[in-house]
Amino acid sequence: MPNLPAELPERRITDAIGWLDALLDAVVIMGADGLVREWNRSAEQMFGWSREEAIGAEFVEMVVPAHLRDAHRAGLRRYLETGEPRILGERLELPAMRSDGATIAVELTITTALGDPDNTEFFVGFMREVTALRAAEAKAELGERRLRAIVEHSPSVISILSSDGSWEVPSEVGMKLLGWPRDLVPDGGTFALVHPDDLEYVTAAFTEATSTRGGSFGPATYRIRAQDDSWHWFETTTHNMLDDPAVNGVVFHSRDVTESRETQRLALESAARLSAVIENLVAGVVVEDADRRIVVINKQFTDLFEIAERPEALVGRYCGILAEQSKHLFADPQYFLDSTSACLENRTQVIDLELPMAKGRVLQRDYIPVFVDNRYDGNVWIYRDITERRDMENRRESLLAAERDVRLAIEEQNLRLRELDQLKSDFVANLSHELRTLLTSIIGFTEMLSDGAAGPITGEQREYVGIVDRSSHRMLRLMDDMLLLSRLETRSIPVELASIDLFELLQEAHIDLKSSAIAVGIDLDFKAKDGPPVFGDRGKLRQVIDNLVNNALKFTPAGGKVRVEAVREENSWILTVSDNGMGIPAGDAEKVFEKFFRASNSDTKRTPGTGLGLSITRAIVEVHHGNISVASIEGSGTTFTVRLPDQAMR
Repeated sequence: MPNLPAELPERRITDAIGWLDALLDAVVIMGADGLVREWNRSAEQMFGWSREEAIGAEFVEMVVPAHLRDAHRAGLRRYLETGEPRILGERLELPAMRSDGATIAVELTITTALGDPDNTEFFVGFMREVTALRAAEAKAELGERRLRAIVEHSPSVISILSSDGSWEVPSEVGMKLLGWPRDLVPDGGTFALVHPDDLEYVTAAFTEATSTRGGSFGPATYRIRAQDDSWHWFETTTHNMLDDPAVNGVVFHSRDVTESRETQRLALESAARLSAVIENLVAGVVVEDADRRIVVINKQFTDLFEIAERPEALVGRYCGILAEQSKHLFADPQYFLDSTSACLENRTQVIDLELPMAKGRVLQRDYIPVFVDNRYDGNVWIYRDITERRDMENRRESLLAAERDVRLAIEEQNLRLRELDQLKSDFVANLSHELRTLLTSIIGFTEMLSDGAAGPITGEQREYVGIVDRSSHRMLRLMDDMLLLSRLETRSIPVELASIDLFELLQEAHIDLKSSAIAVGIDLDFKAKDGPPVFGDRGKLRQVIDNLVNNALKFTPAGGKVRVEAVREENSWILTVSDNGMGIPAGDAEKVFEKFFRASNSDTKRTPGTGLGLSITRAIVEVHHGNISVASIEGSGTTFTVRLPDQAMR
């Protein structure tokens, strides 16, 4: 048997053990063999075994749950073999078993004692049941855990502050929301996180809450700083629970309203913009809710309907009353009311409905039903005064009718003019034919006189015959030009179309016209490159070149220059004939293509002509689907530009 450790108290067990029954704790004395030596009344009550049943029985089998019995026996053996007092004197809490098999929780302290007459060592166990206490503690702990779980995981922010404003229980949800660590201790205290503009308000509210025991306050809205220095809006209700010993703090129940606050701000801004837009519209606008109560109305509407009250005073008013009060303004009051009712019944958009007014004005109305998520939510009425527009449309119709009458008159006049023009062309053609016949006879007889067919003539007579011959030929050319121009204008002259090499045509013209230029002392230069052919009448296009070059030679003094150039540009041939002659006065440039026109600075004696050459030239160019223009500076020269489409444009 090992010696008793020195630090453990010793107790002698005598035959007088009646005092054990007076103890409230259950006392069990067990021998080294594990058998019960003594069992007091409290042990009987705790475990359900009587003293007679317990004494002599193995303690482990009666009290220790089955799954702990082996460990109990092993501990007893270890102590007996080594003397190591591992659990002696320690307050232990262990599960124990009653006689009915129920498990209870007991608080156990074990010590040893020596008994007479041979100092036999016994183990004395003092036990008290703590089942109810531990159950209460467990229930309280569970309640606390549940409360903390609710607080920490609630979508709302729940926090508890002490009376000095420091955190007792910070909200985990709130800390996560704001990005702060849970153990945050802000410099300057909890209120250092409050927005400076809200600090005075929050401090005053907290002071009021802490001074009124058991009171509730709010909701109050203010801003709290997040870790990223952004600001969150919170709506908070405060409850003073300083007198509740289970809380002993001020409870804040908050929810983050940042998003809804921003949505509200945007909605207010949108509503303000909408109101401003509606107020500044030329049209009268009224917006109703689903019960026909006025939500928005502008001054233009009250002006149109001659309502004396200010628009803001009408908000919330039943709109049907306004319709009834205003019906007398319309030419057909019943139609106004019936059309309004039809819109409300059908709830279908109606645009541009015209409503004549009693005083001659005309209103145009738009009806727009409002649906939100497929739910009818109200109406929008828009009225426009279109009296002036209707008057303008009526005047426009009158003007259009007058224009149609004028156009018909012009068409009739143009028809008569075309008929006259045809008569003129026929007259010119017939006259030219007759005069040409006469001139041919005159020219024939002058040639016969010049040849002496009628006998010898004197020198003076020959001179007179020459004058008649030249005049006759000039008259013949004039008649040919007039006939050609008339036919070109009426598109009655035949045009022989073919592919023409413009470069070759210009070389040919240069050879033919060079002698005329040399005769009057003018430098004539032709410049052109090979390119696609022109589709046209070779003879007519040669006449264009001859007319423009002869015109330039005619109005350029001796020693001057005339340049003819052809270049290809954008699927067209650009033919330019330029000179450095006398030029054309600014006021005459637009008239040079008119028949019989001569520039005001031309000398008809020195530069004779009929004034038909440029008219014929333009007519030929237009027959070839081209155009001609002139640019000139008086005293510096003139440039004629002809644009002709090449064969690729056919």
